[in-house]
Amino acid sequence: MTPVVDKCTQSCDFCWRVVPSDVSVSWEQVTVSKEDVVPVDELMDAVLMANLRSLGGYNPDAGAKVPREKYAEAREPKHVAVSLAGEPTLHPQISE
Repeated sequence: MTPVVDKCTQSCDFCWRVVPSDVSVSWEQVTVSKEDVVPVDELMDAVLMANLRSLGGYNPDAGAKVPREKYAEAREPKHVAVSLAGEPTLHPQISE
């Protein structure tokens, strides 16, 4: 998950992100405006819902061979990996 998928300060040659020069369109590559930021409560609700949807095929009640306690644990995540690339530090509310 990344809160700022179209922003980065690196421009690495091997990056999977589309950068302005790839599509001949210009946009601000580093600054994230507060108007574009999804409120934290809404973002976390969406993240948790996406997690639940991703677990659908693992439900032991539907016949999946998954221990019930592991399935229940997966439905209530304690940690979320935001990104490995560092771009979340561009988020305007990171210090809050």
